[in-house]
Amino acid sequence: MLLRSLCLALLLIAVPAWAVSMSLPDGTTYEQTRNPNGVVLRSTQLLGGNRDVIYLGISCDVLSDRLGEGKWAFSPDAVIIDFIGESLSFRPAADFVGRDITACTF
Repeated sequence: MLLRSLCLALLLIAVPAWAVSMSLPDGTTYEQTRNPNGVVLRSTQLLGGNRDVIYLGISCDVLSDRLGEGKWAFSPDAVIIDFIGESLSFRPAADFVGRDITACTF
């Protein structure tokens, strides 16, 4: 019984409950975390030699080292991020950890 409890505890530590991912249509996957300022998306693959990080703010602003500044919003179908010259559409929106940021809904 002690060994079973120890294995369960190690599993819970190794796999954080907040590590939910969303994907772009090209298959690029991003892990997302929620914080008081909004949502942070981190690519699980290297893009241009680095991991891409996109910050989605609670005032619907976006910041990315790779793509610059923009705006974001979400609908029941997707999380849409608009940068100058490029838009990203993440799915599934049902897994989006920032659904409580109601100012950024379509």
